[in-house]
Amino acid sequence: MKRWKKTVLAALALVFCAAALGASAQAGRTIAPVAQHIDVARLPDGVYRVSFDRDDVRSEDGGVTLNGVRVYTRDRYDAAEVDALRVGDGIVVEGEAVEVLTLARDAYGVTVNEGQDARAFYLVRPEAGDGYIVRGMNDLGTYTEQGVAALRLAEGATFTDGWDIGAGPVTVDYDGIAQAIADAENDVFIPDNTALRVENGAVTEIVREYMP
Repeated sequence: MKRWKKTVLAALALVFCAAALGASAQAGRTIAPVAQHIDVARLPDGVYRVSFDRDDVRSEDGGVTLNGVRVYTRDRYDAAEVDALRVGDGIVVEGEAVEVLTLARDAYGVTVNEGQDARAFYLVRPEAGDGYIVRGMNDLGTYTEQGVAALRLAEGATFTDGWDIGAGPVTVDYDGIAQAIADAENDVFIPDNTALRVENGAVTEIVREYMP
């Protein structure tokens, strides 16, 4: 009888311990962006956020090429995981685990750590696709580099530069792209302000937006 009681008590202790550990793990869970992969050597048709140096754009006998273009995906978080996020959890942003100190929800998304010393940001629904994306307090996003590509510009490609908000966007055609990028007043081409369109393996459009 004593042995039976000891066995039951031990089993109950294990159950309570497991439940406590489970609750602790659930309370302190950390979520990360959904894994994405792009074959940068064979980019399918689409629009991609990129970064490059102005020296990467070269006008050669064979046409205009973009060498060393870094291709990115916008970090995206699973909707169910974000909806279950609670104070005390963590979220990986740009490779760093950020503790959720405060959290507020509204019709637009989730505000994390507003007014705190810790990193603050919004989680909002993207215009296209599922899940949530990060929008920093300065309206900048977060991205993950997928690799480096060497691309050529299609004949008829254009470059639209909206960096100078006072002058407004300026568009140049294929023949003037390399020189326009070389002469641009600002040499910041990063995923927050630069995108290119790929069609049939060639770049048909480069757009740089104003970035505060």
